[in-house]
Amino acid sequence: MNHVVVIGAGAAGLLAAWQAARTGAQVTLLEKNGQCGRKIRVSGSGRCNLTNAAPLDGFIGAYFGQGRFLFPAFRHFFRPELIALLAQQGVTVKTEPNGKVFPVSDRAADIAEALEAACRAAGVQIRLGETVNKLTVGSAGLEEVISSRAPYPAQAALITCGGSSWPGTGSTGDGYRLAAKAGHPLTELRPALVPLTCAESWPQRLSGISCPSADVRLVAANKPVARTRGDLLFTHTGLSGPAVLRLSRDYLPQAETEVWQLLINLLPDLAQADVLAALREACREQPRQLLYNAVSGAFPGLPRALLASVAGIARIPDNLTAGHVSNRLLTELTTCLQQLTLTVSGTHGYREAMVTAGGVRLDTVDPRTLMSRLVPGLFLAGEVLDIDGDTGGYNLQAAFSTGSLAGFSAARYVQAQP
Repeated sequence: MNHVVVIGAGAAGLLAAWQAARTGAQVTLLEKNGQCGRKIRVSGSGRCNLTNAAPLDGFIGAYFGQGRFLFPAFRHFFRPELIALLAQQGVTVKTEPNGKVFPVSDRAADIAEALEAACRAAGVQIRLGETVNKLTVGSAGLEEVISSRAPYPAQAALITCGGSSWPGTGSTGDGYRLAAKAGHPLTELRPALVPLTCAESWPQRLSGISCPSADVRLVAANKPVARTRGDLLFTHTGLSGPAVLRLSRDYLPQAETEVWQLLINLLPDLAQADVLAALREACREQPRQLLYNAVSGAFPGLPRALLASVAGIARIPDNLTAGHVSNRLLTELTTCLQQLTLTVSGTHGYREAMVTAGGVRLDTVDPRTLMSRLVPGLFLAGEVLDIDGDTGGYNLQAAFSTGSLAGFSAARYVQAQP
């Protein structure tokens, strides 16, 4: 019996099925949705940021301390192999100045359709509308995959059905439940790369306004938790943008009374004395202008509406002209620009999270093959593993790479069985 069953036709599952089939296995790909690659189709705002132009070392550093686990997968199948596979299916890609890689068409559906076509061309049997309910494990390892429609005897199965993020795409944590029932311990699951909500109401007035290259610290009960630098985006409920998305995985409130805050330096490249000096100079040059209009030229990277809001936080009256602002108020404004504080009240949850943090413990999976150390014949790839990366194409590349390695390893495993 040379049969491999792949559970979930997302990024990891499509690559796993394709690789297992081209390595010589008989492959059945089970997907509970009515189409393959539902999450791929909506990723990157419908454009699909499928990978990144960063060098390998840059990739390894993008997974919050877990990147070394991915070395074997990246050595097996990395960006060049992914681009070549897509090109074989007629999909070309482009690299944007920030290193993000997209299809030239800017259509995420092209990626999903290309990978599905590659699977079908390799001989993969794709069964849509089938939910896997159970894995049968015997003394020698995996024996059977039982779906909502039929049992599938198999010497190898791959759990590649994603995490809990974007449940509207069908990603509802099925892989975690299957892995746990097979004996795999899980680390704490939580939404990651997700916007944060804030207790203060003033950010709502700035919804849609962004701030480049801010320094952002996440603190809990006045103790530092994490720190990063990047763009901010104000939303109708709080904050988003790369910097906040990156920090969101570390938001882990342990009690309702615990106070979590974001401490934001909007001008991280300037010393406090330099900011104050620039404010004073702007006020001297344009004394009849409203303060936030006068100082906007001193800090061209900061939107005028944001400066006006920060001036309000510094208790500077809206109608006060620059020539009438006291040195005390300018000092207070300087502090607010470089120590802006917002209280975190929560996240947008899995509904808007790009990825799930946490998952199957990595010490229970062999990184060289991605086979379970607990259940022979069971392989795991993609978001179900305790690996999550930064925004920018890193998570999809990890899914593609681990899926390909797991599919290859599963095919070799069943071929070696008596």
